[in-house]
Amino acid sequence: SEEDFDQFMDKSVFEHISNQSNLYAVMKNGPELKTTPSEIEQFIGLHILMTVVCMPSYRMYWQTATRYDPIATVMGCKRFDNLRTYIHMNDNTNVKQKGEPGYDPLFKVRPVLEKDRANCLKVEPEENHSIDEQMIPFKGKIGMKQYIKNKPHKWGIKVFTRAGVTGLVYDFEVYTGKGTVTNERGLGVACEVVLRLVSEVPKGLNNKCFFDNWFTSPELIVELKKMGILTVATINRNRLRVCTLKSDKELSKAGRGAYEVKYVKTSGMSIVKWYDNKAVLLASSFIGPEPVERCRRWSKEKKEYVEVDRPHIVKVYNHNMGGVDLADMFAALYRIDIRPRRWYLRILYYLIDLSLVNGWLLYRRHLNQKQEKKYMPLLDFRAQVADALIKVGKQADLNSRKRGRPSLEDDPTSHQAAPPPPPLQRISAPSVDVRLDRCDHFPIHAEKRGRCRLCKNGYTQMACLKCKVLLCFTKDKNCFSEYH
Repeated sequence: SEEDFDQFMDKSVFEHISNQSNLYAVMKNGPELKTTPSEIEQFIGLHILMTVVCMPSYRMYWQTATRYDPIATVMGCKRFDNLRTYIHMNDNTNVKQKGEPGYDPLFKVRPVLEKDRANCLKVEPEENHSIDEQMIPFKGKIGMKQYIKNKPHKWGIKVFTRAGVTGLVYDFEVYTGKGTVTNERGLGVACEVVLRLVSEVPKGLNNKCFFDNWFTSPELIVELKKMGILTVATINRNRLRVCTLKSDKELSKAGRGAYEVKYVKTSGMSIVKWYDNKAVLLASSFIGPEPVERCRRWSKEKKEYVEVDRPHIVKVYNHNMGGVDLADMFAALYRIDIRPRRWYLRILYYLIDLSLVNGWLLYRRHLNQKQEKKYMPLLDFRAQVADALIKVGKQADLNSRKRGRPSLEDDPTSHQAAPPPPPLQRISAPSVDVRLDRCDHFPIHAEKRGRCRLCKNGYTQMACLKCKVLLCFTKDKNCFSEYH
């Protein structure tokens, strides 16, 4: 699970954030932060774990009445707050002010943003792609904030995204306002967005692209066909200047399921107008209305389902257009929701959620290639990634354990009888990444005997300090060593 996540947010990202956060803390004349890439991994892992076990306020994980040890024992609340204060992703000494040459509205997140995007582009793409808008929820004061009325989160930072049918995101671009996209070809800003997002799609391999009427124009469809990319998209009537079609009223008289088709020979484009509850206009460079199929639609007048004709172009569009919405839905299920005041933290959280969803979908793809049908749910995947980020290569208990041999001065109660060992809580097996990291796995005595996690037949009182599982550890049987 961690390997799939690492394909999108790798170790170099944590190292970069660590270096820039230390630099920013010094620039702010605050105390030295002295953070490390390992601690940044834990910091991100705690954020992910907080989406698995939710509380109204993140400080409740450390409060006595609501304390949650898997979080509270990893890092203190003050340290967590300190990291949130100084977390940074770029060197402020190089920032350009608005109006200066080279000004970048996304300067504060640009290195991490570009790294994550580059990793998304490395994934082998699907045949069918959809392009749509995403919204990063944010209501703070920022010039790039947008309003889209038909989105679940209407206020926020807009992102143009290209995704596959499965919801896996292959490319994205954050919209920063006027000037984000230059109209180089004279086709309009919306067309330029599509052309930039498909620039990395393999050409001439029968790849297909689907988008809605905000992006579509006949010139764009022709341009994509020249690039070797086929298209199906809805289109506005006012963009079809030379094509005459029946009016909505004429089609409605023919009843639900009526359609009309026109072919533009000069561009090889088909235009289909279909009437359902209202008229829908679609354009394509490779498909038309045939074969026409019957589909079930709800009738308000008859209060029952009725059979209506549906052109094939409509079926293909509906099946392939929802990739970006699917990615949005997966991210919204367990979104990192610690509300930051600074916009660049919200974009960082978006990139983490994007990497988690992409990693999970990539993990599912690998299982499908092996013809394995069972896969872990997204929630379990997030929990395993969080567990790996928090524990892999780290000490078993960073707050309570002290390395070295304790002296009598350090332990004034050493002359008294040793207290009984803490009870070993019954938990699920650790992730493979944690189990095999070869760091801080020490045998301890558990309070009660129990069945060995590995051999299942043996009973033992020995356990692993880090994995919290019982394992045989005797002269004749060493399950402890085999397990790790």
